[in-house]
Amino acid sequence: MSAVVARRLDVVAMLVSLLTLALAIVWSFPIIWSLYSTVTPAPGTSPLSVIENYWRIVFETSLGRWYVNSLATSGGVTIIVIAMSSACGYAISQINFTGRTVLWFMILASFMIPVQALIVNHFFLIYKMGLLNTWLGVILPQLIAPIAVIVYKGFFDNVPAQYREAAQIDGARHWQIFLGIYLPMNWGSPSPLASSSSSAPGTLSCGRSLR
Repeated sequence: MSAVVARRLDVVAMLVSLLTLALAIVWSFPIIWSLYSTVTPAPGTSPLSVIENYWRIVFETSLGRWYVNSLATSGGVTIIVIAMSSACGYAISQINFTGRTVLWFMILASFMIPVQALIVNHFFLIYKMGLLNTWLGVILPQLIAPIAVIVYKGFFDNVPAQYREAAQIDGARHWQIFLGIYLPMNWGSPSPLASSSSSAPGTLSCGRSLR
């Protein structure tokens, strides 16, 4: 590589880095503005009012309970969604059973129904079940995650069938093959799926007195 080409690549890399930095600042601006607003006293008030506000939030509210609610609901949704979706994706991908095609098309068809159209129905269902303002009331509606099933099935479809066939020859059952072979091969998918699954229930439960 010549010196001229190397300098051009350095310039391009610097421009890309500057662009990335600018985008990062734009993305973080709402967070910075929120923090700045909390430490700025209102007009006509003492600077000590900022400390009083933080004191009131920490010691005179149920802040700890709110964090527990968020952790419990987001953690519960994440674990259950990952467990159900991975098992469902493996079953549809690797097991021949009656109704497999119908089930798969039903999962695909679920994308035709927007989540917003189910909010009222979910509310009345949770109300009839007596689960309003409970952890289960937040967790159960969030367990519908067809995209996670599709991601897992897409990965399991690409795993060579020889792994499953060799394990079956050795007498392994499907749950052993799933837990011992297929799932360990796919530790990359749970990370983004867990992130997307945990954000909504954590937001919904924040600031609520769940039981």
